[in-house]
Amino acid sequence: MTRSTLAAFVALVSVTMLLCLTGCGGPKKPDGFPPLYPCEVIITKNGVPLEGASVQFNSSDARWPPAGTTDAQGVAVINTLSHPGAPEGEYKVLVSKYELPPPIADGASGGSGDAPSAKLLLHQKFRSPETTPHSCTVTKGGPNRFEFSVE
Repeated sequence: MTRSTLAAFVALVSVTMLLCLTGCGGPKKPDGFPPLYPCEVIITKNGVPLEGASVQFNSSDARWPPAGTTDAQGVAVINTLSHPGAPEGEYKVLVSKYELPPPIADGASGGSGDAPSAKLLLHQKFRSPETTPHSCTVTKGGPNRFEFSVE
C-alpha cells in the first residue's frame, strides 16, 4: 500500500466514523418533545428491593408517559419514549408486577380451552392513579430519585 493510498484510507475511515458518531444519536425526538431530566425510582416490598416491577408515571398530560422496570436492586431508570429521563412535572406513580404462568407444553390440553392468565403480585391500588398512595415531582434541578414501598 502506497503512502497516498494509506492516507486516503485513513481519511475515509475518519469521515465514516465522524458520520456515524453524529448520525447515530438514537431515535429522533418528536415535535414538541419536552426536555427530560434524569429520574430513578426505587421500589421495595417488605423492605426488600422488588425486581421486575413495572413503574409508570401518570399525569394530566399523558402525551409523554415516563416509565421503567425495576432491576435486582429495585431501581427503575425512567425513560420517556425510549429517551432517558422524565419531563418536569407532578406525577402519580403506578406500580405493577405480574407472575406469568408456566408455558403449556406442545400438544398439552388445558382442559377448559382458556390460556392461563398472569397473576397480579401487588395490591390493585398501586395500578390506578385514583388509588395509588404514591406521587412524585420531577424537577429540572433534581435530584429526581424517589423511593416507594408497595406493602
